Amino acid sequence: MNGPPLSWQEQKILEEIETELRTDRDLDSELSAMRVTPLRRARFALREWGRSRARVVLLLLSVAASLALLGLAVAAPRSVVLVPAVLVWMLTVTTLLNHGVRQRGDQRRKARR
Repeated sequence: MNGPPLSWQEQKILEEIETELRTDRDLDSELSAMRVTPLRRARFALREWGRSRARVVLLLLSVAASLALLGLAVAAPRSVVLVPAVLVWMLTVTTLLNHGVRQRGDQRRKARR
């Protein structure tokens, strides 16, 4: 625990609370019903992995499309090519930023645990 140690009064109150919680059968049954089973945990992990994989595939496709349209825009600078190039580039940057924010959020959540 960070910070100053608990006073004897605080320790006594904390011990009383812990004792009450240990003897509370209703709370115990509710908490045991909330436990995550291994099957649920595996299903959640697979779902999250699938979502992140889809994001990575979208990111790679948008980067490839951006580069291809950028090459076309440089070779033939017309508005027919420039508009899609800018739109796909904006999608790519947005996806990159969103992916980075999600990664940072995941790291912060793991650090808190």
